[in-house]
Amino acid sequence: MPSSSSLPATRRRVLRALAGATTVAAGGATAGCLDGFRSRVARPGIAWPGFMGGPGRTAWRDAATGPTTAPGEAARWEFDNGVVSTHVPNPAVADGVAYVATPWSDADAEENRLTVAAVDVASASARWTTTVPTSATAIEPPGATAVTDDLVLAGSVYAAVALERETGDVRWRTDHGLPMPAVRGDGVLALGRAEADEHAFAWLDRDDGSVQWTIPFDLFEDGRPVGRTPVASVDAERAYVLQRDRLVAFERGTGDETWTHRFDATDATPSHRAAAVRDGRAYVALSRPSTGRGDDERAPSRVVALDTTTGNAAWTRRVGTTDATYAASNPAVGPGVVLVAGSDGPEPDDSSDDADTPPESVVVALDARSGDVRWRLDVDDPLGRTLLVDGTRAYVARTGPRQASVTQSAVHAISIPDRATAWRTSPRTGDVPLAAIGSGHSLLGADRREADLRTYR
Repeated sequence: MPSSSSLPATRRRVLRALAGATTVAAGGATAGCLDGFRSRVARPGIAWPGFMGGPGRTAWRDAATGPTTAPGEAARWEFDNGVVSTHVPNPAVADGVAYVATPWSDADAEENRLTVAAVDVASASARWTTTVPTSATAIEPPGATAVTDDLVLAGSVYAAVALERETGDVRWRTDHGLPMPAVRGDGVLALGRAEADEHAFAWLDRDDGSVQWTIPFDLFEDGRPVGRTPVASVDAERAYVLQRDRLVAFERGTGDETWTHRFDATDATPSHRAAAVRDGRAYVALSRPSTGRGDDERAPSRVVALDTTTGNAAWTRRVGTTDATYAASNPAVGPGVVLVAGSDGPEPDDSSDDADTPPESVVVALDARSGDVRWRLDVDDPLGRTLLVDGTRAYVARTGPRQASVTQSAVHAISIPDRATAWRTSPRTGDVPLAAIGSGHSLLGADRREADLRTYR
């Protein structure tokens, strides 16, 4: 049941006018309608609108087309982010172009900037690049981009920028952070540093960057981080923020809190950074990874579906057939169905003595309304944490045991109509986490060590 506990915030304030934003050029409106919003936000040419497939974070896009057969060697486009980061960029893809943002930090020169590039998926060549200075005083991890018919929105914890999609020209920029933008209608939900050491969620006007409202948000409790930096999901009425032990909903138009649903964090925590929101439900996968000590008793992993109006649990379904199954992936949500992958046994990056033994895995299809199991597919490979779907195939990274501190990984594709493996690549050292499904039968990932964006076709 939802509780009355609120976000760790002390106040709400609604700001009008152009607070914190610099308008570079005025944006025009276009006609059309999609779920009550302008059709420019999601046209057929936009294969992957943003992080985890767009504002709902469902990781399911019928407009995308991944490879039908096992892809060959990846084409690469190198980016310079100035540092070796533990994070990878998450590109948006539209009309055969991937939009990727990487921050660059030089501590010696006290120089910080954000570079956004439009990379042709087929040729792995940049059509344009735009670099803007940021006010960061520390090294930043790469964030994500979001794309609409006319704009590319990108940022990090310390900066946000809107660029003209065709040219890369700056329309507006602001120092409010935009690490994982969620675009819905005429607004953009952002989370970043707002004032001094304060962080805040903010609803920005999509066309000029003006702040419509903000909610101060404490990323720390008693001096310790509150889990991973949250990523918001957005639907027509609300925004949803997933934390270590709760999912919080607030009104998209005002920032007023609607409800909070708390999870029992003593036995399981969210296995991904965002809830998947679609058709009046918010889906969260919960898991408790192994400690690798051999005496660990893990609670069975499960998927929870919440009613987005009330925050009440509609259903809960365990993943896998044993209590040892942990939900390794995000829930991918399509029309009437939820896909989630899990593995039995030690995690792929486990340091235990059994880490060289690949765990068996399972992909489960659940009915989105009832939670009933539609079908399940047993897989003899250790599956990774990101599951992406293009409507007919699900793609999930396969991660093997570490060898000399190098992880070998590959990709496993599952045919949804056939409920069977469509293809699989052989494990190769240096393959990268999946980040997006492109157009023209392509998958995209980014390598944090080699600093490149890779396209698999």
